[in-house]
Amino acid sequence: MRPGKEIDSAIITAYSLVLNDEPIPRFQNDVYILLPRALSKVMNHFKENYIDLSTNKVHSVDPFKSDEYLNMVNSNKLITHRYIFTPVLFSGHWWIYVLDKVKKSFFVIDSRPKEDPGPERTKINKFAGNLINQLLVRAGYQSLLTKATKTKPEQRSWLPKYIKIREQPNPFDCGTFVMKWMEVLDPTKLAANKKYEIEDWTTEKLEEFRNEIISAIILSKSNKLIEGAIQGAMETTIHKPSAALQNSYVQVTTEELEKLG
Repeated sequence: MRPGKEIDSAIITAYSLVLNDEPIPRFQNDVYILLPRALSKVMNHFKENYIDLSTNKVHSVDPFKSDEYLNMVNSNKLITHRYIFTPVLFSGHWWIYVLDKVKKSFFVIDSRPKEDPGPERTKINKFAGNLINQLLVRAGYQSLLTKATKTKPEQRSWLPKYIKIREQPNPFDCGTFVMKWMEVLDPTKLAANKKYEIEDWTTEKLEEFRNEIISAIILSKSNKLIEGAIQGAMETTIHKPSAALQNSYVQVTTEELEKLG
């Protein structure tokens, strides 16, 4: 989380867990965040070759079902929550997928906007849509992809729509963008070919976000590694967190953190 450094997958995983557990209606009722590795491990294994040439079908998540991150997927929330946010790391870059189960709308939000994603990225996007659908079915939800009929072939994946959004101001903050989007993005305002209006985040502002996020992770009641965090920090200075998390801590010492344990 140091300024000027790329965000590690463990941090985005931890923040996903924190937000999913927040007592905020948005995360309790409407938005569920899939852990990054739930998709990234499968996608990075097969790359853009999402079709199994031996069967002419999309590769399945089943061979990876023993993976601890797949087992951490909350099946109940996959079923009950309307919006599924899925942060993904691929080839060193983070972006996020947003699925509206009711409207069957699928979007990709990327801090490096693309007018034309190109054939490789298009295959990756299709693969991601199918994997999310597989996880829904695995949880007990009906498939959102249509089966083959006499007149139409089987729909094997979605092709998500790109949302027009501000570009990151530096080469290393894509992960910070993704975490902030998970926190504040309003999925009801997403529409194809329309710009999503959001504050123009500078590198300095993104640095503040990093401090807010790491404080939220450390101070979260769901943080089972709090003792390790205390041992690893002699003293932590924390910016005032965002309104969404409503945390009043400004400066925290190791003594204060120990009291929280």
